[in-house]
Amino acid sequence: MIRAEVVHHSNRNVYKYGCSLIQRAVKFSQDRELDADPNILWGNLAVQMLSQNPTILCLAAVEDEEVVGHLTASIINFHGAVGVFIESLSIDEARREGRQQAMNDGWAILQEWGRSHGATFVRAWAMSTALARLFSRFGLEAKPYSLVEKKIEGG
Repeated sequence: MIRAEVVHHSNRNVYKYGCSLIQRAVKFSQDRELDADPNILWGNLAVQMLSQNPTILCLAAVEDEEVVGHLTASIINFHGAVGVFIESLSIDEARREGRQQAMNDGWAILQEWGRSHGATFVRAWAMSTALARLFSRFGLEAKPYSLVEKKIEGG
């Protein structure tokens, strides 16, 4: 059975799951060519796992004490509106049994954590149609704008 676990020093899960969760988050970023520096991502997640008041939530999907999925989210302040931004989310495709319950539990944890920081909305970047469908199951709606990007020359 898969279960959702917050990875934070307050529940001693950093030692059990922290390294695996960080490795998954770095791989997620690299696989999608998100331009994040792996060393900085690693350091930021490790610091937040040990922080007294984390602004990044680290969740692990755990089955038989093995991390089989992860979610990282951060608190954002958008001109005074506080929200949660889901940065990365993945769960191993082969994991079917208990997957939906783990997702439901993780969503409940995410919302409660967001509320505790004053968040009034959740945003995510659906990088695939599969992620968009998944997010829609939890009430996230597609917005009529697109992310656009251009590399800064010499930057």
